[in-house]
Amino acid sequence: MRITWIGPVPPQRGGIAQHGARLIEAMVAAGHEVHVEGWASPYPRRLYPGDQLDLEPPGPATGRPDHLVGTAGIRRSLRWWNPFTWWAAGRRARSSDLIVFPWWSTVQGPAMRTVLAAAGRRPEVAVMVHNVVPHERHRGDLRLTKAVLRHGDRAVVHTSPLAHELGALLPDLPITTVPHPPNVIVAQHELPSGPPWQLLVFGHVRDYKGLDLALETVAELRRRQVPVELTVAGQFWGPVDEWQELVEVSGLGGAVTLRPGYVDDADLDELFASHHLVLSPYRAATTSGVIPLAASAGRASVVTPVGGLVEQVRDGIDGTVATTVTAQGVADAVERALGSLTSLAQSAGSIPTGWSEVAQATTGMASQQPA
Repeated sequence: MRITWIGPVPPQRGGIAQHGARLIEAMVAAGHEVHVEGWASPYPRRLYPGDQLDLEPPGPATGRPDHLVGTAGIRRSLRWWNPFTWWAAGRRARSSDLIVFPWWSTVQGPAMRTVLAAAGRRPEVAVMVHNVVPHERHRGDLRLTKAVLRHGDRAVVHTSPLAHELGALLPDLPITTVPHPPNVIVAQHELPSGPPWQLLVFGHVRDYKGLDLALETVAELRRRQVPVELTVAGQFWGPVDEWQELVEVSGLGGAVTLRPGYVDDADLDELFASHHLVLSPYRAATTSGVIPLAASAGRASVVTPVGGLVEQVRDGIDGTVATTVTAQGVADAVERALGSLTSLAQSAGSIPTGWSEVAQATTGMASQQPA
């Protein structure tokens, strides 16, 4: 099958680009011919802090290849502000049997409507849905999502809550739910010595991901005389100084370390190896790419009971799920995890890491599960 992928790929930064790369590689491994129409600029700068592209040259030092192995061709020309690039990509995709694109932000909505119009009716359309609407909602998000995704012949999601949300908006769209494999395989190392117990908050720091709740949780655990320390590593969606001030005002200066900035793949092994647990205290969520990433490193996750996180973590088996979205609830879950740290880590490290099931669902070669 000739497939055109329209979406971000490395060296574009972020989990969506990494996810796309893994899915493309899995489709190529399944024998498909994949052409990539990548984004040169997917967002206005105000919507994505820092550099949108990796600035370091590819190669062994960064652990990042300069191309996706097996793809028939890669073109990185799409720009959010240039309709000509949208139309040109759609025209090139006309000869494909299938167009695949990720849906995670309505910023790309006008572009994708133009791409699909330019591609005409010949190619089938499969959508990898990460969010039905953005986490930071705007007026018209639902309308724009419906306008784009109604052109899909099928959709793939990673959790049933997201499938239900999408099915409510587009009841006639066939939806397949498959687990989220890790975007990057992290080497597994033995747990470090402790106490103190090292907690990690990883990834882009945005309001809905609950860093404030993580800080409150650390304070609560220390009130309980549980010796924990927290590292926050990732790109901040806002001034880091405000968070550092909150850390100091909360009396957590000696217990919390902020490491602002995008974490390259080559640095993940050392980062996860030096921590005992990964903390994801989201206040809202659809799916988290951090949880399977942590599992691939042999690290259990502690999560809040929101969205699809409760499906990604098996409570008491490969992580723990808080009973409430509060510091007390998350602290209880951390204490439970610390009590079974070795067994949780072992179970997390045995979670499957392959992408073939995602590729099969995307190309229409897997049986569809009802939303």
